Amino acid sequence: MITNAVEQVRLAHEGFLASDARRQAAVLEARRVGASWTAIADVIGTTKQGARQRYVGAEEIGKMAAMLDDRLKVYAQGQGHLLTYAEALELAISRGVLSEHQGKSVRAVYEAHAEASRGNLVPSKNADLLATDCISISAKLFSAAPSV
Repeated sequence: MITNAVEQVRLAHEGFLASDARRQAAVLEARRVGASWTAIADVIGTTKQGARQRYVGAEEIGKMAAMLDDRLKVYAQGQGHLLTYAEALELAISRGVLSEHQGKSVRAVYEAHAEASRGNLVPSKNADLLATDCISISAKLFSAAPSV
């Protein structure tokens, strides 16, 4: 009896996580096409500030991950390599373009993006901290890539 009840809790929790992930994906898509935070907040039954606090972190992390993907790809190609982002990151660290600390920041962006993709909350405070590092890292990768 208890085992069955616990299984019901597990199934309900999985359903909640899946629903939350779908909602987050829908919010990010709505923002991508230009929907306002006010319109989104009205639909999900919260305030504009509440909606932004809940979803802006995931939106910003997605943008940072895409920017780093592009920068790492261009850097690796400029070095004559076709590499995954992880391999390109290790190349940039080994050649002194990025420090170990910056490498950890890049990995943190990708980990946060993976969490957001699974529907988990990425607090906007965390996204803001990562954004600060991400901008300087992107600039370093850009300046290290040869001109075409």
